[in-house]
Amino acid sequence: MNCCVIYKITDLHNKCYIGSTIDFHRRKLEHKRRNLLKLTKPYSFEIIRKFQYKFIKVRYLLETWYILQNDCINKNRPIINTRKEVKIYFNKNRKQILKNNEKRNSTIITCECGYKLRKDSLKRHLRNNIHKKRLNQIHLNK
Repeated sequence: MNCCVIYKITDLHNKCYIGSTIDFHRRKLEHKRRNLLKLTKPYSFEIIRKFQYKFIKVRYLLETWYILQNDCINKNRPIINTRKEVKIYFNKNRKQILKNNEKRNSTIITCECGYKLRKDSLKRHLRNNIHKKRLNQIHLNK
């Protein structure tokens, strides 16, 4: 069984963010250091619930439930429960999703082995034997 904490961060203007973690102290420090949520200081941390779970999906479902119950600034939810919700989300954000996909797919980069490819296929290329052979040839020629 894993132990987990669901927490809430509230800023000066009462905007809130809800998250979950297995190490609250570390996560709290990360939020303070990076402030990616763009919250206005000072902000407070509150533990909403501590619990143990056997399956990680339970943790994500509970976190999603708390996010849906509150007016949060969370952009992403850990779990979208139904296909209907996925369709609603896609239709609501269609332009932005398609724009991001087009931008990501159209960017051409050159790998360290000299191979030109789209940015979205770099991860797969790095595992490819062609990439490994080209790197070996480059290192042998040096």
